[in-house]
Amino acid sequence: MGDVLQLKDAAAAFEREKQVWKMRLGFVPLKQIAEQLECTVGEAESAFIRMLGDVPPDFRARVTREELERIDQLERVYWVKAIQGDYRAAELCMKFKERRARMLGLDAPPQSEPALMPDRVRISSTERISAALDRIAGKVTIEGTAIHEETSPEGGGG
Repeated sequence: MGDVLQLKDAAAAFEREKQVWKMRLGFVPLKQIAEQLECTVGEAESAFIRMLGDVPPDFRARVTREELERIDQLERVYWVKAIQGDYRAAELCMKFKERRARMLGLDAPPQSEPALMPDRVRISSTERISAALDRIAGKVTIEGTAIHEETSPEGGGG
């Protein structure tokens, strides 16, 4: 049977997890938290995740807004330098933009065909499978209609 966690130990563990929570919200790196609380980085990260629990939608929205505001503040600092040709500043601005797009769900999933080719006829996977089955069954397709190829029992064709 498993060990029962004593109430005193449970309270101490909860207090430690609250410390991890407060430190992470203060942008303290996990490595530093682990060193201060004398635990592993994995334990600190697990404690933080446990403290997150189910994140209420309003809290998630508020944190997202705050993070977007921070990204905007950082981007404003580097934008002028980027426009003036500072490569590192431009690189940082691109990272800010990428992060913002990910947070807002603006990144489009990769496509196998370029979106700039609208004239190209797209065949569904169902149509491709059907055509493959028709070929296996010896059917000939003419303008989308499958026609059985007549063969004689001797295999001579007609």
